[in-house]
Amino acid sequence: MSNNTARTTKSVGRPKPNKEECRAAASKYLYKSDFRAAEPKMYSKAYIQHWLDEFFPIHKPRKQMYTLSTCREIAAGCSSRREFRMKNPTAYERAYKNRWLDSLGLPDRKSTNKNAHLLVSDDEVIAVAKKCSTSREFRTCYPRYYNMANKRKMLSSFTWLYKNPEVMNGFYDNVYVYEFPDNKIAYVGRTVNPAMRDADHRKVGDIVYDYAKKAGLSIPDPKYVYSKITIDEGRKKECEVMDEYRASGWHLLNRQVGGGIGNLRRISKRKLIAIARKYEYVADLRIADGAAYNALNKYGWLVECTWLKRKHGGPTPGMSKKDYISKWADYEKCKAEAMKYKSRDAFRVGSGGAFEYAWKQGWVHEWFPSKLNDPRPVGKYDKHTGELLHTYDSVKLAAKDAGVCNEAVRAACLGKNKTCKGYVYKYIEQESK
Repeated sequence: MSNNTARTTKSVGRPKPNKEECRAAASKYLYKSDFRAAEPKMYSKAYIQHWLDEFFPIHKPRKQMYTLSTCREIAAGCSSRREFRMKNPTAYERAYKNRWLDSLGLPDRKSTNKNAHLLVSDDEVIAVAKKCSTSREFRTCYPRYYNMANKRKMLSSFTWLYKNPEVMNGFYDNVYVYEFPDNKIAYVGRTVNPAMRDADHRKVGDIVYDYAKKAGLSIPDPKYVYSKITIDEGRKKECEVMDEYRASGWHLLNRQVGGGIGNLRRISKRKLIAIARKYEYVADLRIADGAAYNALNKYGWLVECTWLKRKHGGPTPGMSKKDYISKWADYEKCKAEAMKYKSRDAFRVGSGGAFEYAWKQGWVHEWFPSKLNDPRPVGKYDKHTGELLHTYDSVKLAAKDAGVCNEAVRAACLGKNKTCKGYVYKYIEQESK
């Protein structure tokens, strides 16, 4: 049989429900919502044909599931409104809408004491911390007590929360090297956690990973030159190892100078201050040992390094910004400082405190007049006869009278433009000369 004479048979689907079938299905339920959830196709047919009002002629309100008594029973097992809301949000919403929360006897967060954390003793914090085996568990399960311990600087004494007590107590350091002998390329580093550091070097974005991928080589296992040494020894040994490799003709992938404290966050305050004493300026400390500078700045110890100076005359550590700016209150002293610079930009960069105070007092415009608001007197002349028509105290007033911008009048005064609005403008000083 050819395709032209072939009979096309239409697929016969499931017959659509009629009114009686929909009525029989709807009679099983008391509410429209239950009917819609259980029989969506029947409900859709009845909704399209407008049969629902006939099937459910009387609106039957649902029984109130959460009354005041039921909400009170649920709230009896909660210590706060927050716990009540987290435990049963539907009951909380019903109690909130009906204004039952005050009668449930649950304390409101706004009415609680803001200094309630001060009532918790150190022994209670230690007892809670001993329930945890790691620092992460303590921070996740008991964030309130963790924050208390952090503010009271008690975390360093919770040695059982750290898997490696040697790193916590003694900061044992390790100096390692990744060698690519075929290309005479190496990377020298230090770490207190060898396994984690090795995993970091094998991730995308690390300098060792990027070089190995670019060169088509596999990342070798690290060679540990020194193991279990102190932080001070590790800083010295790292510099020695880097110098040895450079002397042997190796090219190092290191981007920074060796001997820094790296990413250690628990180095003692005494060691950080000892590092800072090697430098006279804050900028030198920040460039040479950025990690030490960040740690001092983060924990507020940079204020105690009063011997550090600012290269650009900024406030020294320990001096507040208010005190630094107020020392330029003397007009003559501030002007003498400003006269060291050729422009207001150089003044702002070179002596920020003096510039800020002078700017607030309006002295900057006096010492460094703006080019667009030229204070020199300007004369307005007829372009044919050269007769002086009017004089102005400044370029700004002349531009305002002519209805143009300041730069247009200034360009005419300087000779860049012959006229402005059909008139010739000249500085009075120029004309007198």
